[in-house]
Amino acid sequence: MKTFRYFFRFFIVLSFLFISGCTQDNGVLSEPQFSKVSVISNLNQLNYPIDKYILNPDEVLSLYNSLDNRINSCLIENGIKHGFSTFKNKNEALKMFKNDINRREAFNSFYGFFNVETAQTWGYKYSANGNTVHYGSKDDVNTNFSDFPIGTETSVGTKCITNIQNMSPYNSSGAFEVFLSTQYLPDKGPIVPISDSRFVQVQQKWSDCMRGKGYNFDTVKSPHDKFVNAGSVGPATPEEKATAVADVQCKIQTNLVGVAVAVQSAYDEQYIDSHREALAAWRQTLDDYIAGK
Repeated sequence: MKTFRYFFRFFIVLSFLFISGCTQDNGVLSEPQFSKVSVISNLNQLNYPIDKYILNPDEVLSLYNSLDNRINSCLIENGIKHGFSTFKNKNEALKMFKNDINRREAFNSFYGFFNVETAQTWGYKYSANGNTVHYGSKDDVNTNFSDFPIGTETSVGTKCITNIQNMSPYNSSGAFEVFLSTQYLPDKGPIVPISDSRFVQVQQKWSDCMRGKGYNFDTVKSPHDKFVNAGSVGPATPEEKATAVADVQCKIQTNLVGVAVAVQSAYDEQYIDSHREALAAWRQTLDDYIAGK
């Protein structure tokens, strides 16, 4: 009997894990108003109206369980008794999903980098060793794939997997962790209002603060781009750590993240008001899939 090892594809594009939504500044005629700006000094304070529409890690795992159940039903119908599971260790999968969320909050396309706890030790990296794939150490985030031994019926088993993946909601690859972000909400979710005048103003204050510390950056994304997106690998250098610390300090001093959250929340509410029916239908589709309908 020939053993076929099937590696389940579920990572789509790493950019989905960096951002909380698409950076799109079109289609908005006026800047929505907000009445309150909270002072935010750490990641635990982040809270957005759109959060209630984004799946949590347990719900994402439930989608994978439903996918596995459908694949196994197809295998049984075709006389194949070997079971299929996306993950060997589902606790590790949950840990991975949670760390993806942490990474998205530590850096996003709106307020940039904001991780008070790791700036001084990791700089802009996602681990002490400079790993840029996952937030945390490789031991903490260990993706496990299943062996799929189906003997000589390889083509039948592969067909089951491919067909079931293609029928999965909104995402033919079956990579459900993208639902941890706003990317797959109707119309790609709320815009990320990088050109909003309130944010532009506070970003300038942050830039002035950084210049006062000896760093010349015009946008909040620029420091992260310099040390991560430009191809820097390995542990953070002293320069990177010092820049990250100054970056976070200036964001706290100007309350840039507090303003960013207030601005984003206003656009979230605007989006929710204009997409209530679509959001309800989207959520119902996912609930039905989890329920096996």
